[in-house]
Amino acid sequence: MWKQTLSSVCQTPNPFSSKKKMPPAVRTPLSCLCLVALLGLGTGCSRNPDADWRVPREALLLEACPSAVALTNGVTRPFAELASNAVLVAVNGRVLTKGTFETLMVLYLKGILEQKKTSPLVADKMLEEHRRAYPRIFVGQRLLVDEAFRSGLVTTNEVLEAVSARIRAAAKQKKQTVARLLKGYAYGAHYFLYEQCVACIIDKVIHEKIPPKTTVDEAFVDAVKEQVQVENAASRATNAVARAALEKACEQFRSGRQTWTAVAAELEACGLGEGGDWGTFTADDFDNATHAAKVFALKEGGLSEILEDDNGYRVVRVDKILPAEKDAVGNELNPERRQLSHLHVDKRPLLIEDSDFVLTRDLKRQMQTQAVNEFVTGLATNGQNTVVYPNGMISP
Repeated sequence: MWKQTLSSVCQTPNPFSSKKKMPPAVRTPLSCLCLVALLGLGTGCSRNPDADWRVPREALLLEACPSAVALTNGVTRPFAELASNAVLVAVNGRVLTKGTFETLMVLYLKGILEQKKTSPLVADKMLEEHRRAYPRIFVGQRLLVDEAFRSGLVTTNEVLEAVSARIRAAAKQKKQTVARLLKGYAYGAHYFLYEQCVACIIDKVIHEKIPPKTTVDEAFVDAVKEQVQVENAASRATNAVARAALEKACEQFRSGRQTWTAVAAELEACGLGEGGDWGTFTADDFDNATHAAKVFALKEGGLSEILEDDNGYRVVRVDKILPAEKDAVGNELNPERRQLSHLHVDKRPLLIEDSDFVLTRDLKRQMQTQAVNEFVTGLATNGQNTVVYPNGMISP
């Protein structure tokens, strides 16, 4: 049933638009009609208008492959050159087109902005990561959905009823009609419902067919905590050695026993870091405003203290101060800059030592994710499924 085409679904008679002629009605005084309408007696007027609303069946189908598209892997083409109906990937004949992909990305951005209350800058970064990953996510989704139907784990009606109830409940909570709720998704309402249906199916597959990779119990959590502490102790020791090497190199230079070039070469030779020319910077070029202030406070030839960030430890030397450039009327063309060289050593990051609650939650997610990934990989290679990229492996 779930494999029927979109065109056949659209031809299904609408039970709410029957055009049967009604028998002649007995004349009823206008005053009686008004009273019945106000009270809702025997007319169903008091019923929830969304009580019979249901997710349309085509929300599960998405798009069938156009007959003109060959279901074979093709040469990769630039994403920008693809037409809106170009197929990015097809799974068992169901396709993700460029147009659908872009609509789903709009919905994703809407979700992270509104539901998670994320700032636009963070949302853009999250969206970019999701854009690159989504074609593969789509493949995993469709493989799991097809497996659920193939194995009889779910039926079309079960999914549609479950998602319909969920949407009606969301509308009721927001004190809106379903139509008004979906209007917020503009032209993407169909894909919003598709995502809801897919999530419903995958949740059922995971809970009933894909057990976690490892059971996360108290002993497992304790073992992980102990390993985190061991690794962090090793990282702190390694970082101390790296910082000491940088301090020694700076002392050799300050004392005049070695040149700047020599101490940089020695750091590189021992495999701890690097040194030499770093480039020309404005204050705004620094990720860390405090570091920028310290460097720009130095005189020409000055050497900074050790500056620490997530990437490691660094000492900066100001080789030349480049004053701001202005035009004839005093407008700034280029801000003040510094030509810098540096010594840098790497730093091993420390693992976060979370609480038992957070660690248990994250470990359960990790074990479940590993199990799902292995299950999906098995589906992709078991011969029952066909995954092709007609326009190549495109990373939008």
